[in-house]
Amino acid sequence: MSKTKKFAALALSVTIAAGLLATAAGCCRHAHDTKSVNATCTEAGYYEDICFKCGNVNERYETSSALGHDFEGGFCTRCGETDPNDTSLGDEAGRLALTSQGVLSWNKLKKATKYELKLTLPNEPEKVYEFPRTQGSVNLEEIFGKDDYNKPIIFPAGRTFAKFVHYELYEEQIEGEQIGQEYPVDEDADEFRIIKRNGKYEMERMGYTDENVTLTGFYSDKKTDETGDYYLYEFKLDDGNKPVQFNISKQIKTSSGNRISYYKTADDRASGRNAVSSFEMPYFKYPAGATTWYARISLQSGGYADYDLRVYGLRTLKVTRYVTSGEFSESLDGASRTQIGNSTEHLEGDIVSGAALLSGVNYACSVRDEAYNYIGVVRADSESGVSADYTVRPCGSGDNVKLYFNPEDYDGKVRAQAEEYAEIRKSYGVAEVWEGDRRKGCNLTYSNVGSSTTAEIPKTVCCMRVLSADFLYSLVNTINIPAADVLPELLLNYNVTTVNLGFINEIGASAFVGANGNLVINCAFGEEYAERLFHEKWNNKNSSEKFTTNFNV
Repeated sequence: MSKTKKFAALALSVTIAAGLLATAAGCCRHAHDTKSVNATCTEAGYYEDICFKCGNVNERYETSSALGHDFEGGFCTRCGETDPNDTSLGDEAGRLALTSQGVLSWNKLKKATKYELKLTLPNEPEKVYEFPRTQGSVNLEEIFGKDDYNKPIIFPAGRTFAKFVHYELYEEQIEGEQIGQEYPVDEDADEFRIIKRNGKYEMERMGYTDENVTLTGFYSDKKTDETGDYYLYEFKLDDGNKPVQFNISKQIKTSSGNRISYYKTADDRASGRNAVSSFEMPYFKYPAGATTWYARISLQSGGYADYDLRVYGLRTLKVTRYVTSGEFSESLDGASRTQIGNSTEHLEGDIVSGAALLSGVNYACSVRDEAYNYIGVVRADSESGVSADYTVRPCGSGDNVKLYFNPEDYDGKVRAQAEEYAEIRKSYGVAEVWEGDRRKGCNLTYSNVGSSTTAEIPKTVCCMRVLSADFLYSLVNTINIPAADVLPELLLNYNVTTVNLGFINEIGASAFVGANGNLVINCAFGEEYAERLFHEKWNNKNSSEKFTTNFNV
C-alpha cells in the first residue's frame, strides 16, 4: 500500500472514531432550519438559523426594532396593553349613561376583557351583544343593524329591560399549565330599563342600595308624588289580574347588625305601634295598584332610617280603539263610534308606538282616552316629525281602556275638551254613557268632599248632556243648576237643603231622589210655566211629601 493511501485510511478511521465518540457523548448531526420572528410592541424582530433536532442556534441577527405600543382609546391596538397615561380607564365599574338620542356609554375598565349588553324587549326573546374592551359606547338606534332591504331596524318604542356587565380574565395553574378563562363580574352588573317614548330615550335603574339596606328589584332612584318620596317595586299580576301573595321582605336585605320593621301607616311607624313582621307579610295579597309599606331600620350604631316602600301590581289591560264622528257637534244627540280592528292586550305601563296605534287607520288622528286625557297626534308618516306613543294606563272602569280617534283637524278641540274635562274632574267623577255605538251623555259623581258646601252642575260636559248627578256621599247643602234642556236625575242626601234651578225645558219624575222634606227649590220660571214642568212633590200640587218650591225667584 502506498503512503498516500495509508494516510487516507488513517484519516478515515480517525473520523469514524471521532463520530462514534461524539454520538456516545450525546451530540447532534445538525439539521438546519431557519426562523423569522416579527417585531412586537416590546420585542425586536430577528432571523435565526437553528437546528430543529437539538435547538442549537447557529446564527441569529436582528431584522427590525421593537414597534412600541400604539395606544388608542386607552388600549394598545396590537397587544391590548393598557395605556398608563390614559386617565379615562377605571379600576371599578362606573354607572352607565344614556342620552335622549339613544347613545349608551360606560366607563372603560383596565381589567375588562369585553363588555356584554343583554336586552329583553316586550314579547321578544333576549338579545345579547358583545363589545371589545376598547369600546366605550353604542348607539341603540344602530344596534339591530339593517333588514333585508338594507334599511335600519329601528329600536322600538316601549320599556326594554337591560343588563350590562363586564368580563375579566381569571387564570389558574392546573397540572402545571396556566389556564385562563373570561368570567362576567356579576356583582358590578348594571340593571336598568330603557324607555323609548316619542323618539326620546330615558333610563330607569334597578336595585337601590345604600349603607343601611339593599332593595332588590326596586328602582334605584326615588319616585316622587304628592305624598312625598318613595321606592317603587313593580310586578305583573297573573291569573286574571287577581291579587297575588308576595313577600316584600325577600326583596330587602339590611346591613349586618341592623333590624327592619314594617308598618302599614306612617303614623304607626312614627309611634312605633302595630309593627308587622316579615313572617306575616307572605299572607298579604297585593292587588292592582299601589300598596305602601312604611319601613324603619333600627341601626346597630344607634338611631334609625326610614324608607317608604311602594309595591305596585301591574294589570293586563285590554285596549280597544274607536273612530268617532259627531263628537264635537253642539247638539246633545251625542257622538257615534266605530271600532278599529281587534282589541289588544298590554301590560300596564307598556308603551305602544304611534305606528301601532294608527294601524288600520289611513289618516292622521288626534287621540284621547275615555277620561279625555290628551294623547297627541298620530301620523302614519313617521318622517313628518309628529308622533305620539301611548303609555297604557287604566283610565275607566275595570281592565278595559278605550281610545278615541278624531281627524287631525279637530286636534285643537280635543285639547280644549281635555282641559275642560280636567277642570270638571276637580269636583266630579265623570262617566260616559253609551247605548250600543251611540253616546247618550254622562253621569256625574260629586267628589270634592269636605271642601265646599255649594256645587254647580254644568249644562254639558265636553258637549255631553249630563244625565245624572250623585251627591249621596257629599257635604254639599246648596246646588245650582243653570239652564238645561232636561233636568238631570239628582241623587241627593239629607245635607242638601237648597236647589236653585235655571230655565229648564223638561223635568223627570225622578229629579230629586233621596231629598228630605226640608228641601227648598227656587225656580227661575213662573208658577204658570211650572204647570208644564210637573213634579209631584212641588208645593203647588197635592202631595203629602212636598218640597217648598218658590217660582220666578
